[in-house]
Amino acid sequence: MGKKKKKQKSRSKQSPGSAITALVKGLQRAEQLMNQADWDQAQETLLHLNQRHPNQFDVLYLLMAVAYERQDMQQYQQWGEQLHRLDPDNPETTFITMPEKIVQVWCMAAEQCIECTLLLLTEAMLNRNYCPGFPKIPYNPENIKGTTPRQEPASSH
Repeated sequence: MGKKKKKQKSRSKQSPGSAITALVKGLQRAEQLMNQADWDQAQETLLHLNQRHPNQFDVLYLLMAVAYERQDMQQYQQWGEQLHRLDPDNPETTFITMPEKIVQVWCMAAEQCIECTLLLLTEAMLNRNYCPGFPKIPYNPENIKGTTPRQEPASSH
């Protein structure tokens, strides 16, 4: 009679309950490291969690917090954008992505303000009525400092 071979259990796959337990324990460990201001170790722990449990809101949120504490604003923005993709209706994740959008709006507004200012100044210098209340001053290069050398009046003897 031949011996029956025992089937070995595969340990490569975790049950859903043990995966959740590992995630929770990892998050607790990361928060403990963050409370101790051990940002490098916290980041390492969270990156490992992120590989094993991708797209977990809590992991990404803590990674973003660690990036902020490390003053790594590029990484902070990237984690924030991932969070926003996971939950686009969440006002907190929308706010995280706002700085880039705000800068774009400010640049457009500044460009428009500069164009308007240049137009107003040009029109005012040409004595056109684009700016009510702006005094009509005849164009005289001597009125503008530094453009023409000033000549001293001839002294009379």
